[in-house]
Amino acid sequence: MQGKLHQAAATYEKLIQAGGQAPILCLAYYDLATIHHEWNDLQEARQHLEHGLALSQRSGNVELFLRGRETARSPRSRS
Repeated sequence: MQGKLHQAAATYEKLIQAGGQAPILCLAYYDLATIHHEWNDLQEARQHLEHGLALSQRSGNVELFLRGRETARSPRSRS
């Protein structure tokens, strides 16, 4: 399982680098936050969550923003 999380994290990071500020990338940030929380890297998890929330807020897309709020409230992502 751990190897798959590393692979997923690397994929999300590549997407973020390639995608710039596309609003849909907030989902990659949220998933990275969840992965880093799983690894008990709470500071990194919080940073990814905050980047995702900021990106979704700038886009004005309420659904993307609410998904980030859900991520923040889930037991896996609390830090």
